[in-house]
Amino acid sequence: MKFYLVPRNYYSSNHATIKGTFMGHCSYKYVTKKKIENLFIKINSSYYKGDTDNINFFLCPKKSNHFCQLWPHRIHFNVPWKIAENLKEVQLVNTKTGTNRIFPLDTVAANSKPYEGIVVCVPVLYYYNNWLQIFLFLEKWREEDNAKIVIYYKSLSLDVYNLLKYYEEIKLVTLLPAPNFPTGGKARKKSATSFYISHLFFDDCMYGRNGKYFAVMDVDEYFHIFDKNIKLLDLIKKHSTIYPSKTFFNFESMYMSYDNHNLDESFIFGKTVTLTKDTQNIKGKSVTLTDKNEYIGYHFPLDKKNIVGYNYSNDFNYSDGYRFPADKAILLHARPNYVLEKINSPKKINILTESQRLTLVNHYKSLNESLKIKTPFIYKRNVVFNLKNCMKNNEKRAKNARICSSNYDICHKRLKNLEKWVYAEGDKKKYYSLIRF
Repeated sequence: MKFYLVPRNYYSSNHATIKGTFMGHCSYKYVTKKKIENLFIKINSSYYKGDTDNINFFLCPKKSNHFCQLWPHRIHFNVPWKIAENLKEVQLVNTKTGTNRIFPLDTVAANSKPYEGIVVCVPVLYYYNNWLQIFLFLEKWREEDNAKIVIYYKSLSLDVYNLLKYYEEIKLVTLLPAPNFPTGGKARKKSATSFYISHLFFDDCMYGRNGKYFAVMDVDEYFHIFDKNIKLLDLIKKHSTIYPSKTFFNFESMYMSYDNHNLDESFIFGKTVTLTKDTQNIKGKSVTLTDKNEYIGYHFPLDKKNIVGYNYSNDFNYSDGYRFPADKAILLHARPNYVLEKINSPKKINILTESQRLTLVNHYKSLNESLKIKTPFIYKRNVVFNLKNCMKNNEKRAKNARICSSNYDICHKRLKNLEKWVYAEGDKKKYYSLIRF
């Protein structure tokens, strides 16, 4: 469990001063008994009741998802601000079981001025080794000159880890080990490795720092504005003025494939791409305003009208947001298995000016001088391929052991020798284990 003091400029401050996130059971017998609704913060002799999100609305599926029974939950406490602002820790009490525990209170965001640029939250990376892909992603945001990127990881190849530490030194990236349940325990087996628990990290990204604009981005995605004279932040600010009631700004997703497949350090290959419709990510990606939204999500703010998961409609309510026309701005989706495909499509655009290309060349040279890069200049796909095969081959074994079908620990032995990996647990200063309370 983790608790945050809510910044006063955030929308959430209208009804809560302290927010908590935790992994909780999704079995509907727990919903019926409402066990998680017996949590209080105790301060001296006063008790402040926690208000949990409706479990039906959030990310819990209606039926058991192949033993994936532990999912992220949220809880809110409306402790009077004059009391809450002076707290450094909270005492959590379960009045149903009588248990209690002291937790640190993260006050960094609430005690900071709002960051005026865009904060980018990257879904947790696991067995990730695509050096070239993430280099291009980071350089795209570096070009914006007004962004901070928060990256959570469970396992990274050593070359990618060193690359991210380089960008951390130049203040572009914040690299954080993703917490997990202890290896071998029952809780670990009942929770997913990445996708289904990413909202645990999105909340930490949003409430662990103070910002006005947030976006959740995978490392194969880029916002693209056709007007070369305007940057992303300026575009968002401009349209926030034009549409003051809108709470987020959405970009349609398009698959991109490089026309030039000769990948080299000149970066000429990165100039022109062919576009086709992204049939999977029809919801695109958004920049979310924190003074008008309580949560960020994969595609758009996560609220009761625009929710994702298995237990509600796929329809998306755009009424609170604004989607940019596709001839003004789009999301480029550079999937590794697609970005080097030869595509027959008339939609071709230039995404890299000559000036931007030369900047990439210079930044790569500086990076090479610092890191002495030995990584091949390619898009890697081998680990994803091996992981999928391993999970398929172990499907029956995982089911018999009642292990969550989205938990990849079962393939650790298969993957550990494919690269030199850096694991989240190795960061003794920042890593912490999830606990049962």
